[in-house]
Amino acid sequence: MKRSISLLSYFLIVALFFACSFSPEAKDVSSVATGEEVNKAFDTTGWYLAWSEEFDGTSVNTSRWSFDIGNGVGGWGNQELQYYRQENARVSGGYLYIDVKRESYNGFSFTSAKLKSQGKVQVHFGKIAARIKLPYGKGMWPAFWMLGRDFDGNNWPAVGEIDIMEMAGGQGGDIGDRIVYCTMHWDHNGGYASYGTRYTNSAKLSDDFHIYEIEWTPDGLIGRIDGIQYYYNDFFYNGNNGKANNEFQFPFYLILNVAVGGTFFDPDILNPADVTAPMPQSMVVDWVRYYTNSTSVPKTWKPASGNKLIIFSETNTGNNVFSFYDSKTATTLDAWANTCTVVEDTANKSEGTKGWKVTVGSVGWMGFGVSFAAYGANLLGYTNSTLKFDIKTTSAGPYKVGIKTGAILEAWVKLDSSVGFVADGQWHTVSIPMSKFFAAQKWLDFQYVTLPFMFASDGASQSGAVIYIDNVYWTAGTGNGSSSSSSSSSVSSSSSSSSVSSSSSSSTTSSSSSVSSSSSSSASSLYTHGGEVVSTTSAKLYFKPNGWTAGYVIVHYTVNGGGQQNVNMTYNSSTGRWEYTITGLSSGVTINYGFTYQKDGIQYDTGGLIYTYTFNPSSSSSSSVSSSSSSSSSSNGVINVPGVISTNVGSIANGSTKSWTVNCTVNANYRVWITSTSSYNSRSITVSFNGTSVPISIDAGQTVNVDFGWKTTGNKTFSIKANSSNVKIGKVEMVTY
Repeated sequence: MKRSISLLSYFLIVALFFACSFSPEAKDVSSVATGEEVNKAFDTTGWYLAWSEEFDGTSVNTSRWSFDIGNGVGGWGNQELQYYRQENARVSGGYLYIDVKRESYNGFSFTSAKLKSQGKVQVHFGKIAARIKLPYGKGMWPAFWMLGRDFDGNNWPAVGEIDIMEMAGGQGGDIGDRIVYCTMHWDHNGGYASYGTRYTNSAKLSDDFHIYEIEWTPDGLIGRIDGIQYYYNDFFYNGNNGKANNEFQFPFYLILNVAVGGTFFDPDILNPADVTAPMPQSMVVDWVRYYTNSTSVPKTWKPASGNKLIIFSETNTGNNVFSFYDSKTATTLDAWANTCTVVEDTANKSEGTKGWKVTVGSVGWMGFGVSFAAYGANLLGYTNSTLKFDIKTTSAGPYKVGIKTGAILEAWVKLDSSVGFVADGQWHTVSIPMSKFFAAQKWLDFQYVTLPFMFASDGASQSGAVIYIDNVYWTAGTGNGSSSSSSSSSVSSSSSSSSVSSSSSSSTTSSSSSVSSSSSSSASSLYTHGGEVVSTTSAKLYFKPNGWTAGYVIVHYTVNGGGQQNVNMTYNSSTGRWEYTITGLSSGVTINYGFTYQKDGIQYDTGGLIYTYTFNPSSSSSSSVSSSSSSSSSSNGVINVPGVISTNVGSIANGSTKSWTVNCTVNANYRVWITSTSSYNSRSITVSFNGTSVPISIDAGQTVNVDFGWKTTGNKTFSIKANSSNVKIGKVEMVTY
């Protein structure tokens, strides 16, 4: 839904903005001839259903949806006339009803509802669709749309907006009830830009259900109604600017609502008396579905050998950020707005043969950054690392150093003596732990690091000042791939749509195995995984969700400690598993592996190669899996999580507490899964983590989960206290979400 912009001015902005570069038009394609841009029906061939909301319950599922309440700021930025209430959303007979009423409430003349999945369900590339029956009449503004995941109420349009469907009811008479719009909004040089098209249906959109969908890739977006394409935007990349519209390279969340009046109409509808639509009415939603396929699965970044993240260094070895698959993920160094120049200098370096020479310009400020282009990279393994670089200058600044995740989230740390900075014309090493960046911006998401190094003035800059910088890198963090650890660098960029090529097929099913064997696996609360023999030289790794649907699964693995491979697994519908076959193996080799997977539209990562499979084709047992069924305790008794805390806690006496020290290796929200092995129902326990205690009741054989909804890292205390007799606990596992 647009922010304070009428239909007339909306299309004028589209035309004015794009006239200088793209020159598209807002167009009505309802009369496009068959064979040009028309698909006959909603088609899911080749798509995999990753998540769906079928509204089969008796009320809105609040684990998936939350509500906006009230009229927002300035009528939600559009001078809308309704007051949103949770009571106006109901579920009945397999449908969601958003009821729009003309009633006096809190000083407003209308009530409606607005559902959003922010923080609960997100989507990232793929096919997003909903089957909806719209309301009608002048003043009705129904919408099915999405906002960038990091939206905080003040950062639009920089987070991006995708309007899958919206209608200006009664606009221009009854024809307004037949016209649907698909639009994208984004930031353009600190301002606002959008591109939208419309489709005119042969009958009112309120007469029947219609399917509104988009297909979203890293390069563009297609919009359809009932399979008929009427929107296409491939303006994600503009000429040589690989970062154009990069807000559309990151996850979005879903929104369903009906507004009343506002500035979307032409002319504006700002007076309740001008709303003539009959009421009460409802927008009726049959389902919302999210599909993925092989081209919408994020591409993984294949790191070089080593355990450091090298940004600019010749003597350090590790994962060089300049090693990428293609030009769209090429790393670049940008001097912002010509505020400085950055050149390689062979006379002034702290190591190797060259360093950076930064000369401050005369515009009053300066800054530059090293970026991962539009895509970013998954650097979850580095959340406990330290950013290090060498610097030599006589300019005291002040200066600051930053990192950026996603499209907009930045964190800056002041450059002073506390981190090793001295402006005396000599080389000094600056060390900034990631904890300082998280203290500055707690919502940093290391799944999507876009700028791993930024340098800028922290106020007015000194024109002509010279700064030498060299040996820039991130140290190894917990679980980031240290060669002495069981977990190796699992760096997967959830960004590119291209699937990772591989020499072996990932679609092998059990029927193709030349060696008959039963796989042994390790059961997790969330998934089952393992390895099994396929032939004398090949083995199959698999991942099977337990009672949920994965949007995609990427397996990261090494063979006998060799180079890490990162490969998209293929779903096998006959086994219900995601599978990948590794070839060219010899008996006795060790395969270390881990996963990146998507659940409810959100990407999760095991945090490294935490599982082990020994390939032994001559053995009667096809796998030897060391995984989440065994605790990942270190030598000092601290247990690394995410991972299994215990496979079998055992009995806990009434009033007693069982405690563990866990090391949170990933800066994320944590969820604990607890399984009861007691034969008694309604056992009362208190689960405590990081100072927060949650009392719960657990039945015989039941597995329950408790969410601790904040991001944290480092050593924390986790405990389970028995508040009743006959408490017996089996497996306890902590995951991130």
